[in-house]
Amino acid sequence: MEKARLRIGPSPNLICWARALPRRECGASVYESQEQILAGHWVFIPAREEIPVTFQIGIVASDGVILASDKCGSYTVRKDPGTRGDSITRKIEISPDVPYVAHCSAGQTEITDAIMRGFIELHQQSAVRPCPPDMVESLLSKSACAVWEKMYGSMAQNNPPVTHQRSGILLAYRGNLFHMSFDLFPSVKPIENKKAEGDAVNAALFFLERYWKIVERQDCNERTVKRLLPLAAHCILMAHVLNPDGVKGLEIAVCTREQCKRIDDLRELEEFSSQLDSEIAKRLGCT
Repeated sequence: MEKARLRIGPSPNLICWARALPRRECGASVYESQEQILAGHWVFIPAREEIPVTFQIGIVASDGVILASDKCGSYTVRKDPGTRGDSITRKIEISPDVPYVAHCSAGQTEITDAIMRGFIELHQQSAVRPCPPDMVESLLSKSACAVWEKMYGSMAQNNPPVTHQRSGILLAYRGNLFHMSFDLFPSVKPIENKKAEGDAVNAALFFLERYWKIVERQDCNERTVKRLLPLAAHCILMAHVLNPDGVKGLEIAVCTREQCKRIDDLRELEEFSSQLDSEIAKRLGCT
C-alpha cells in the first residue's frame, strides 16, 4: 500500500501539524531528518502509534486559575521501540516547595520536568518572593533556555538539528497563568484568558473557543472559578470522546494567590458533562 505523505515547509507550526495530522491514517513510524524537514522535504504522516496524547486547558478566572487535564500518559515498549503503550497517571503537579505553584505539561516528560525543576530552583534563589508576573515569565524562560542549550548548545546557532518532540507547560502562579512552548526554540507567554495544550487538532477546542466569546462579554467579577469549572471539565471529557486512545480521565486543580488545590471529587462535573452531551445529541436529532 502506498504510504501517505505530506509536504510541509520550514514553519515549526507546520511541523507540529504534520506530526499531529491524520492519526487514523496509515503511515510511517519514523521521520526524515530534521534538516530535511526544515528544508521542506517530504515527511511521512504518523502511523496510528503516533496519535496525540493528552489534552489540557488553563482558564483565568476572577478568583483564580483553573488547570484541567486528562490523565493519559504514554511510554515506548522496550521490546518493540515502534510500539507505544499508555497508562493512567497524574498530570497536574502542585509544587511541594511553593504551595501557590502548579503546572501540567504535554510532550516529552523529561524535558518539561527538567524545566520545572530549574524554575523552582531559580524561584527559591530569588530575592523577591512571591515573584511579580514579569519575573515569573523571566525565570521560566531562563530555565527553558538552559534546558534547550544543554541539549543543543548555544541558541545563537542557525537552524540547529532539533530532534525533540514539541512540548508545552501550563503554569499557574498565584492566580496568574503562563504558557511555555518548547518547540524549535523555547518561548514563554503570560495568558490573560485561556489556553489549550496537547492534542492540538482535537475538536473539543470548539467548546472553549465558542463559549469563551460569551464569557468575555460578562463582567470580570462574574468569571469565577465556580462558574467556569463546568466548561473546563466538559472540554476535557469531550476531548476523550473524540480521541479515546490519546485522552483519558479527568483531573482539575484550582490555583489562587495563596495556594493550589486539587479537586478530589469530580463526579458532579462528570455527570453534568454527560447530561449536557446527551441533551445536545437529543436536540440535534442524533439519538
